Amino acid sequence: MPEKPFCVYRHLSQPNEFTTSRQHENSFSCGFGLTGLRQAAAFTEKSPGLLLFVTRLWQNIHSNNSDLSTAFNGIRPLQVCKGLEGFLFAGRRLSSSFKSMFKPSDLFDLSQTEHAALFEGCEYAWDALKKLKAYIEANVKPSPHSHGNARVFIGDQVFIGEGTVIEDGVMIKGPAIIGKNCEIRHNAYIREHVIIGDHCVIGNSCEFKHSLLFNNGTIPHFSYVGDSILGYKAHLGAGVKISNVKLVPGNVTVDKDGKPFDTGLRKFGALLGDHTDIGCNAVLNPGSIIGRNSSMYPNTNWRGILPANMIVKNKAAQEVIVRRVRG
Repeated sequence: MPEKPFCVYRHLSQPNEFTTSRQHENSFSCGFGLTGLRQAAAFTEKSPGLLLFVTRLWQNIHSNNSDLSTAFNGIRPLQVCKGLEGFLFAGRRLSSSFKSMFKPSDLFDLSQTEHAALFEGCEYAWDALKKLKAYIEANVKPSPHSHGNARVFIGDQVFIGEGTVIEDGVMIKGPAIIGKNCEIRHNAYIREHVIIGDHCVIGNSCEFKHSLLFNNGTIPHFSYVGDSILGYKAHLGAGVKISNVKLVPGNVTVDKDGKPFDTGLRKFGALLGDHTDIGCNAVLNPGSIIGRNSSMYPNTNWRGILPANMIVKNKAAQEVIVRRVRG
């Protein structure tokens, strides 16, 4: 008697993870979510079999009131595997679609920073971090600082643009270049080799180190940003931490063509594309790359690549019980 079909698939919303599923011959079940289906639909023109699969799957979802637990009923595994062949398996078409996210222009609108020259000659966006120190030291022009009666510390190699407000308790060690009309709020700590664009907010108890923030970035409360690049109108919710160094020895790697790719950086936090929004208390692990217009729910622990126009949902299980009187 032949063995039950054994199907290997890739989560569309998390292309770095593989899962195996052994199911009955006439049914198929796996970890696709609605987000994954939308992403799959973008590739249907490349695979007629995939188009048939997605169409039938959506019909099942609608007929079952969006219940994914029965959405795969009646879809034969062999049909699915044929439709997805070369797409979710050896072809790695999803992986190839992430290659473009490594280029600076695919993550960032370079017109939204006065420091686009930093990216010249960079094959990968993270290469700009390798040049950041030398670039700042060559271009910083210390300026006179007017911060009223606020008790602040500002180093000698710091430029602060016109209209920027520095609140009480701020420390800017420098070298650093800060743009126009920014708010540097109470107790912010800006360390060495930082560029902050125009109209940015650096909030209470936020720490920046060796990073670049494009124009209109907002990091308003209790965040750590190290060895990272944050795009135009990027926003971090309260308490977001961008981890920039691995716990084990070695450089930070990213996934490229399904294999670890050495970035050449021992310290590398994250690349956040334009208009990204990271929820409160999320953690971005070293080498995270977040595509344009993507969002992440609070308390998410993220590692790897998130394509553009995606939402990462973190639905932690919760239990509500009746309060018992004690004593």
